[in-house]
Amino acid sequence: MQIDFGQGLLTTVINNYVLRATTINVYYSGASERIYNASITYKDGSQVITRGKIYFKQTANEGMSRLSPSCVIADTKTKNVPIIFAEEEYQGYNSDNPRIIPQAEYRVFYGDNQNASNLKLEKPLIILDGFDPGDKRQIQDCDCEDDIDCASDNITNGVFDSEEHKSIAEFQAYKDEDNLDANLLTKLRNQNYDVIVVNHPTYTTTNLDTGQDVEIDGGAYYIESNAMVLVALIKKVNQELVDNGVTDPIEAIVGPSMGGQISRYALSYMEKKFEETGDPEWKHNVKLWISVDSPHLGANIPLGVQSLVYRLGEELDNEDAKRFYDDELGSPAAKQQLIELFRDPINSSTTNQDNLNGRVAAQGYPSDDGSLFYRTYYNNLESNGLSGSHGYPQNLRKIAVVNGSLSGNKIVATPEGNVFDSYANSGQDVLSLDAFSRICIPLIVGSYCFDVRLARLGTQFMPNYANGHQEISFYKKGGDDWKRFYSNNINSRGNMDNVPGGF
Repeated sequence: MQIDFGQGLLTTVINNYVLRATTINVYYSGASERIYNASITYKDGSQVITRGKIYFKQTANEGMSRLSPSCVIADTKTKNVPIIFAEEEYQGYNSDNPRIIPQAEYRVFYGDNQNASNLKLEKPLIILDGFDPGDKRQIQDCDCEDDIDCASDNITNGVFDSEEHKSIAEFQAYKDEDNLDANLLTKLRNQNYDVIVVNHPTYTTTNLDTGQDVEIDGGAYYIESNAMVLVALIKKVNQELVDNGVTDPIEAIVGPSMGGQISRYALSYMEKKFEETGDPEWKHNVKLWISVDSPHLGANIPLGVQSLVYRLGEELDNEDAKRFYDDELGSPAAKQQLIELFRDPINSSTTNQDNLNGRVAAQGYPSDDGSLFYRTYYNNLESNGLSGSHGYPQNLRKIAVVNGSLSGNKIVATPEGNVFDSYANSGQDVLSLDAFSRICIPLIVGSYCFDVRLARLGTQFMPNYANGHQEISFYKKGGDDWKRFYSNNINSRGNMDNVPGGF
């Protein structure tokens, strides 16, 4: 067995059945992706060659927060707070979940009026991250570049490519009224806001029941857990304002997507605690709450897509599909919010309708339906906060920004009103992929060529309400070996697959 570790030099590791090297020193300079090749030559002379990639980067802060010091060096009016801990412990919906102290991280982007040598909060505004399993979306590109895991997922020509990584800061980009590139973060700082951007990273903490380390994927963990961290942050910011002699409130909290759920829960929780205790530390002191495209009644991912991903992972052993199904679709936050959830199929072709039609009576519906996670979370949300509030904060101004049509119109139009597309109808094909092989048979004159279909896969939207079981996904590989999933639609509100937005 010989290995080239990306340096053009072959190292013999095994010769004549004997392991020759138990330790091999390999030296690299700079950050780069290296391709290594390994070859095995057998006694009969046959050979197997394989290859792989490793991304290398020297780092000085291994084991610490992934908030990069280089980001702060590049912008002297910023400050990292690598870890903010919740004041209250949290455990998920069953006793198997670890009991932990939740945590997050944030960076303060101070206003342009601030003195870089004496930074202090004066006009704070908090922006939260949304659903982000695996912490793929970090605060800035420089955070990703200095994080070996994030950087290795955003490689072009062997080196980190900032264009491949989409940071929280980049998601503040928009077109202004003159159709010019603008950035909300920059504009807020120009107006002297001190912008606090919160990230929910993947972190290692202690299970308080066992004393063992556990890894928590913060960007897809329980919404209530992340809300407890936000409560601690709000308290911390309010105390800093007092210490700085500032009497004005926190200007705003902006919660996009799942961030709207986190902030809704945290603010309502604080109002409820203040009513119960009268302790002023529970006053959130927030002037404005902005919810951006947040699923206050649940989120949508087409059920056919979920079922196809499951099948690709479980039956075709595709590692990417398995990871997506288990870690992203199967994360606590996804299961909490999905109205139609594909989990635990009844058999190899039928969905389990116990996980469909997520809704709770507290929202005004006749019964509690959907997955256990959905029902537990939205009941927690509805009962949180002041009496009669339905879990919405009351002691501030509220704005909701919504993507989609309030009228149920499924026509897609430009801002000028020109129709260019429409959403698919119930039962309509959404995805259909075919794989062919070109076969040519040589003849005396020329050749005869034809295509042979090797595989096929696809998905459809769910059927109309109470319209019986219909196909929602399928695949075929070779011959006539069709695998299909069927589902009925028990959601009297209609077909959630047709709702704009989603993932």
